Amino acid sequence: MADAELVYSVRIRMVLTDENPALVGYDEQAWASRLGVCDLNVGGSVGRFRLLRDANLRLLESLEEAEWSRLGTHLDQGELSIATMVDKLIAHDREHLSQIRKLLP
Repeated sequence: MADAELVYSVRIRMVLTDENPALVGYDEQAWASRLGVCDLNVGGSVGRFRLLRDANLRLLESLEEAEWSRLGTHLDQGELSIATMVDKLIAHDREHLSQIRKLLP
C-alpha cells in the first residue's frame, strides 16, 4: 500500500503543477518482488504508508474545487483527473483491506 501511495503522490503533484502531464504505469508485483525485501519490518512499512497518506491528505484538503478536475494522461488508462485518481486509490485500499481481513482469524 505504501508503494501505491508513493506513486499516486507523485502523479497528483504532477497533475497539479503541469498541464496534462504523462503519467507512467508501474508493475505492482515487480515492485513488491524487488522492493519488498526493504519492508521486512511491517511496522516500518505501515509507518511509511502513514507518513505518505498524511501528506497526501493535507494536499487533497488544500485543493480548490476546480483542481479536482485537472487532468493527466496515463499511458495505459488515458486521461485521469485528480478526483479519479483518488477514487482509484480508495479502491486499492479497499482491495488490500479485504485481503488483510481474509488473513485474520
